[in-house]
Amino acid sequence: MTTFRRLAHDGALSLSTWLLLLAYLFVPLLARLLVGHGVKRKSAWAMLVAGRRRVPRAWDELFVQGGSGIVRLKLKSDRDGNPLWLAGVYREETQARRRMASRIWEVAR
Repeated sequence: MTTFRRLAHDGALSLSTWLLLLAYLFVPLLARLLVGHGVKRKSAWAMLVAGRRRVPRAWDELFVQGGSGIVRLKLKSDRDGNPLWLAGVYREETQARRRMASRIWEVAR
């Protein structure tokens, strides 16, 4: 009898099936944590696994390459302890070559 038929008939999974499910969930998680810790410490083995260059983010494109865009930030909390969302228009002024957030709005929760 297959595992699925046994599950449908008995309503219980065997120990080996539970162990397989737990390994399926936790082995990748533990591997990610180990490699992430190694990358923070700049370990050679972790750099071989993860690569030497970090993955570019949308922030990198906007702030490093220049340009303009709408930025939305979620702050940890406001004065009352509630999460706070802010949004603003980011642009680079060509004359002064300075970067600034031109307007900031509080976004409704």
